[in-house]
Parts: sequence; structure tokens; C-alpha cells
Amino acid sequence: MVNLRRKTIEIPIEHSLSDSNLILIRHGETTGQSSVRFYGATDIPLSDIGVQQMQRTGERLKTFRYSQIITSPLSRSRDALAFFKDSDAEMEHIVVDEFAEINFGDWEGLTAQEIEQRYPLEHRIWKDKNNEFCYPNGESRSAFFNRVANGSKRILQNIFAPTLAILHKGVIRIILAQLLNMPYEVLSGYSIELGSIQYLIKNETGWNLILHNDTSHLGMIRIPHS
Repeated sequence: MVNLRRKTIEIPIEHSLSDSNLILIRHGETTGQSSVRFYGATDIPLSDIGVQQMQRTGERLKTFRYSQIITSPLSRSRDALAFFKDSDAEMEHIVVDEFAEINFGDWEGLTAQEIEQRYPLEHRIWKDKNNEFCYPNGESRSAFFNRVANGSKRILQNIFAPTLAILHKGVIRIILAQLLNMPYEVLSGYSIELGSIQYLIKNETGWNLILHNDTSHLGMIRIPHS
């Protein structure tokens, strides 16, 4: 298993291509500044920077051949599809409702500082990483985990075609936990930046993470710690 403490692992995307390959991409920056604000269920589009990030990610992956693309129902995921879909090839687009980002409820659109000021008690509980924590008038962490995990089992556990998925940070972490058979708590502290690439292959021993949080293609439009 890959050492996740290394932020980027320089292995070409062409490495060991097979029918059971999966690339997980986090969508680009949004008009609502998803790099600093809590946007989950709110459907906001990619910003100009986000479009550029997706263009560069698409260019980075131009030699990778895949037969299906997965997105969430949210526009920041679906709109990125245009930068990866090959007009000369037939590709199935699968929208997975379970892969929508968590609903932050009353925290939608707020920064961490604003949340701490307005919801001090809830913020302290949230910082304790209690799995049963429920965002005010939103979704609980456990419900979110179960929702995404069920979608992962239904769609990804036994894929038999090279697949690309453009999704959200929280969703990607849960998918990795499921496929790599790792506790979610281990992955919760690791970076999955906007526009980053995570690359997995499957062999007889199970899924293996080959590339994690690769942002080398973004250059000056990378947003560190996003």
C-alpha cells in the first residue's frame, strides 16, 4: 500500500493500465471559493480558476483511456466533464446521487472562522471529529459516510472498465477508505486539493493507490491546502 504521507508520487498515468483502473479527481475551485468556504449541498459552478484547473487536469490525463466517467449531480462536478470527455470515443456518463458532497446545513457558505464565531459549541464538537456530529439543519457525518460508502460499493467496488470520477473532497476520502480497506480517520487528515488526481489500480490483492494528491499539472493555479 502506498505511503500516504508522501504528497505526490511521480508515477506516470500510463503505469500498468488495465480494465480495473480508477482515477479520482477533485473538481476545481468554485465561484463561492470552495477552497475557504463550506460548500457541500449548495450547487455552485466552477470559477474561472476552477475551469483552468480542470483544463490542465484534462490535459494531464489526455493519454489515459477510460470508458466511463462518473460525476455527482452537482454542477461543479458535472460541468468539469467537458474537459475530459473525448468527442471521438463513446463514453458512458454515470451520475451517482450518493456521491453528492455532504450537506453542511446552516454552515453552507461560511468560512471556518465564521462558523467558530457563530456556532462556538457546535464548532468544538465538530473539531473533536465525532462521527455522530450533525451539521445544524444539515447532514450527520455518519449518514454522509454511509451514503457515499453505499454508492462506492454499488458502483466502484467491482468495476471492470477504466473509469474516471470527478468528485468532491469528502466523497473521495470515503471512497479511498472503502477501496483501500482503511479507517476513514486515517485518511481524514490527508490532502485532496482542488484539481488533484488520485490514481488506483486493482490486482489480485485488491485496490492499490498509486498516485495521491498529484497537483504537479496545476502550476501557479494550484491552491495549497484547499
